[in-house]
Amino acid sequence: GGKRSKVPEMDDWTMMTLMKDVKHLEEQVKIKNEAQEAKAKQAQQLKKQVEYREQQKLDDKKSMRAYAAELERTGQVYAEEQQRAVERKQAKILKEKEYEAKQLADLKRRRDEAIDKERREAEDQLAVYAKQIAEEKEAEKR
Repeated sequence: GGKRSKVPEMDDWTMMTLMKDVKHLEEQVKIKNEAQEAKAKQAQQLKKQVEYREQQKLDDKKSMRAYAAELERTGQVYAEEQQRAVERKQAKILKEKEYEAKQLADLKRRRDEAIDKERREAEDQLAVYAKQIAEEKEAEKR
């Protein structure tokens, strides 16, 4: 019979290099997507914080108006109200600080988890490559 034209076979090294390049590109895309998701999440958190503060300002104005009405009553009531207003303000500041600390801790934890995951995946991939190389060297000896 006639000779059929045959596609030249790719050697293992070229194949492995190509696979590594593809894997690297896929990881880059994944890392970029995760970074974008993290940014979107962070923007959402910041938006929530801003909305929270705006609501607090409105609440403060309302309580200040009510407080002004109280002033018209007696000096004693005034002193008590003033003390309570100070306590409310301090409690609010404490609550905001706790909220922000929690947000920062969450962001840091998520970032650390993403970094650990990337490192584990890279280590797994390196182990696969090392095994493949060892197997190839072993095969060459035979």
